[in-house]
Amino acid sequence: MARHILVLLCVIVAAVGCRADVPSETAATPPPGPKLYVFDCGMLRFDSIEAFSVSDDETDIRDFAVPCYVVEHEKGRLLWDGGLPSKTADVDGWQGEGMLSRLDKTLAEQLPEIGLDMSSFDFTAFPTCTSIMSALPTSLKVQR
Repeated sequence: MARHILVLLCVIVAAVGCRADVPSETAATPPPGPKLYVFDCGMLRFDSIEAFSVSDDETDIRDFAVPCYVVEHEKGRLLWDGGLPSKTADVDGWQGEGMLSRLDKTLAEQLPEIGLDMSSFDFTAFPTCTSIMSALPTSLKVQR
């Protein structure tokens, strides 16, 4: 009897061990979730970075990225920040004084890469108060 129980236990352990190596259907298909797209919406160059509580001799970095984000979510599509004003792209290279700005390709020009345009958003959020507030909303057509 003990021998039969031992054989039965070995068979169960072997079966369970083999089954653990086979991925389940739920493990093979990840659950749907939000998608994040990041766009290059300009660059800023500063003569001095002391306004950021870093002394100029601590780093040589003076160029900062200005990203824009598109979030695809089951409750809607969000544009988070619009980057530099689109008119910045009208001038090649760096422009301005003290704080220089540069935009090589507008957000509107980049959105078709993911099948969207400026009328594709359900929500918008502008986390900082910049000149973008006066430039971008005229090109957005937010669905209500």
